[in-house]
Amino acid sequence: MGNRIVPAAFFALLCAATALANGHVREVSFVEAYHLALENNKAILLEEISQRKTQLSEIQARSYLLPRASAELQYTQGDREERTFGAGVTQPLYTGGKASAERRKSEHLQEAAEFSVRFTRQQVLKQLIDITADLRKAQEMVRVNQENVKRLEEHVNKSRIRLEVGEIARTALLQSQMALSEGRADYFESLSHLSTLNTRLNNIIGSTHEIRIVGELHLPELPASSFDDWLVKANLNRNDLMAEEALLEYSHDDLRARVSAYYPSLNGFVRYANRERDNIKVEDDTTVGITLSIPILEGGTRIASYREAKFNIIESSHRILQRKENVRLDVNQELNTIDVLKYKLEEASSRMDYARENLRMTTLQFEVGKSTNLDVLDAMLSLSNAERALAEAHYDMIKAQYGLLFHVGTLDISLFSP
Repeated sequence: MGNRIVPAAFFALLCAATALANGHVREVSFVEAYHLALENNKAILLEEISQRKTQLSEIQARSYLLPRASAELQYTQGDREERTFGAGVTQPLYTGGKASAERRKSEHLQEAAEFSVRFTRQQVLKQLIDITADLRKAQEMVRVNQENVKRLEEHVNKSRIRLEVGEIARTALLQSQMALSEGRADYFESLSHLSTLNTRLNNIIGSTHEIRIVGELHLPELPASSFDDWLVKANLNRNDLMAEEALLEYSHDDLRARVSAYYPSLNGFVRYANRERDNIKVEDDTTVGITLSIPILEGGTRIASYREAKFNIIESSHRILQRKENVRLDVNQELNTIDVLKYKLEEASSRMDYARENLRMTTLQFEVGKSTNLDVLDAMLSLSNAERALAEAHYDMIKAQYGLLFHVGTLDISLFSP
């Protein structure tokens, strides 16, 4: 019974070795995994497509100052046969400020798209950090549970021997076997959780092949800064905040573009007309002139458009304020989490030392009959819990510190360069 875990562990190792032999698992560094995500992650790809779409607005903005040419050919046949050909070129000379406003709108729209792409890349980097930390934590949990099973198996074997010589009652053996069964269940549950996290990793990277990140994540170096200092950094560096600010500028220029509908426009033109009737030329004329258009009444569409643009500005301003409030909350929560985890790390490290010594002494006392079987099982459980708590605190601290850098907008792959 104590060796039931061996076939399962051997099978898992055999599957891993077979996958590596067949090339199903690709081992990469964290930096390589991030670059794979840049190429394959669907969220990044969608943002990059949106960015390329915004570049088309520059073409539309330039068109307001470019000439427009048209041609027309008409043929009619009735009592008389008539052919008409006409062509014209129109050149905008003055647009009431619409052309310059549209150009600035295009610039701000492209800026917002660029900041959005950067923010999405940072989000994917943060997701990759979190999943890597979770994977390392899950691997540590597998190791802790496996060690716990080994200790329990050894204890069950010793309990059988002591039962045979009459040193303990059968209930003590049953207690040990129940604890071993629970330990095995925890072990296989941790293996399942590890497999789920590996699937999640491949989903983030966007790879159809199994990816394994090798190497450890290390704690970043954080400067000693106050909450206000971190908040100032966030307001200066958050890409999503800068994207919202660019969209606010876009809304201002959109208002200017719509106001231009109230101003007159000036266009130069050249027109050529040629008309033949029964093969006799009746018109052959070239006209050059200037057209001045003055808007007078459009049924309320201009005032509605103007008001819509004003509301867009108000909406963008509120989004920026909301974003800053969320940033303030995120930074504050992350700093508080880091403070709590520092305390947890210290306590978990001390508790693990105490748990190891407690298990050693309890085991010795049990062997001479000075402690009970339940005391030994409790000591084993305490050690396993202490090891889990230390692993959780360590990897949660890694996630929290990189999370703080993400929330202030300074998270970058260069932090992981050798």
